[in-house]
Amino acid sequence: MIVAYTLGFIISKIGRKPIFLLAFVFLILRAILFSITDNTYYLLAIQLLDGVSAGIFGVIGVIIVSDLAAGTGRFNFLIGAAGLFIYAFALPETKSEA
Repeated sequence: MIVAYTLGFIISKIGRKPIFLLAFVFLILRAILFSITDNTYYLLAIQLLDGVSAGIFGVIGVIIVSDLAAGTGRFNFLIGAAGLFIYAFALPETKSEA
């Protein structure tokens, strides 16, 4: 929540693309750190990077939809369509063969 709140101010100064790239850098850094550590406490701290990335992606997604729907009155429709699109691709991944 802290990331999402401060991101609104930062995006207006820096722009969307550098912040989006930063989120991907955090995910790559998280994957590298996960592969080289075996300490439980470090793993929990590394999960903070995932939370920061998720916060950035959440805010950027809404801002992109807002830009797409500017002046059309279709913001809620596009947010729903984006959620449906994500749900359609995430649901098959949650089914287990076990």
